[in-house]
Amino acid sequence: MPTHLDDIRFYYDVNTADFQRYGQGSEQAVIRRAVWGPGVAQRTAAFRYVDDLIAAELRELHAPLRVLDFGCGLGASLLHLWEALQIQGMGFTLSPVQAQLARQRFAAADATAKLCCLEAYFLSLSQEVPVAYVLFAIESFVHSTSAHAFFEAAARQLKPGGTLIVCDDFLTPRAHGPLRRAEQRSIATFRHGWVAPTVISVQEATKAAAHCGFELHTDLNLTPYLELQRPRDRALSALVYLLGPVPIPGYRWRSLVGGDALRTALLTGLIEHRYLSWRLST
Repeated sequence: MPTHLDDIRFYYDVNTADFQRYGQGSEQAVIRRAVWGPGVAQRTAAFRYVDDLIAAELRELHAPLRVLDFGCGLGASLLHLWEALQIQGMGFTLSPVQAQLARQRFAAADATAKLCCLEAYFLSLSQEVPVAYVLFAIESFVHSTSAHAFFEAAARQLKPGGTLIVCDDFLTPRAHGPLRRAEQRSIATFRHGWVAPTVISVQEATKAAAHCGFELHTDLNLTPYLELQRPRDRALSALVYLLGPVPIPGYRWRSLVGGDALRTALLTGLIEHRYLSWRLST
C-alpha cells in the first residue's frame, strides 16, 4: 500500500513529462499556473509573476541571499531568482525524475556553483541542510502531512527574522459553511487527485504558523488573475463529466480529474489561490 510520500513521488514521476508537454507553462518550462497580475502583459511574465513577488521580498533583505525551495519541481523559480539576484539556492523534491531534470537545468545554465536540487521530503530534511533567510513553497504546501508539520519544518530551516512564502490553494470561509454534495465532492476530488491533504483556510494556516513563531506579513488573493476558462479547460471538464462513472486507474487521469475539480472550486468561490508571507520571530 503506497504511503503519502509514495503517492507524491509517483504523482510527479508519472505526470512531470505531461506537465512539461501539455501544462500551462510548457513553453516556459515551468509546471505551475500563469498569474496575470497587475502590469503583466506577456505570458512569460505571467509565469514569473510569483517569482517576481519573491524577488521583491529578497530585495528588502540586508543579508546574504540564501534561499530554500520546498517542493522545487524543475528548479524554475530558483533559476529565475539566481539570474535576477545571484542567490544561493537549494531545492527539494521527492521525485527523482524532477530532481534529475532540475540538476540538468542548473548545469546547462552554469549555475551549479550556486544552485542545487536534492531528492528529499522538505518536512524531514537532514541537519546538514543550512538554514536560510528566505524559504518559499509554490504549490507544494498542500502536499504537507499537516500545516503544523510544515511550519515546524520551516522554522527549523530559517534564520530568526527570516521570511517564509507560500503560494497555494486555500479554502475560503464559504467552504466551511453548509455545502451541497457537489461542492463537497469538488474539494474532496481535488484533494485526492492532486495528493493534497493540507487544503485548509488562510486563517487555519496563520494560526498554525503563529504556534511556530511566524507572524503574517503579506496576504494576496491571486485568484482573479488565473486562467480558468480556456477552451482546453472547458473541454477537459466535459470529458471528466462524460467519463466520471468510468474507473480509470493511474496518476495521469487522477491528476486531470483533480485539476478539473480545483478549477470548479476556484470558479465557485470555494478555494482561492493566495500568496502569503510570514516573518519568523527573532
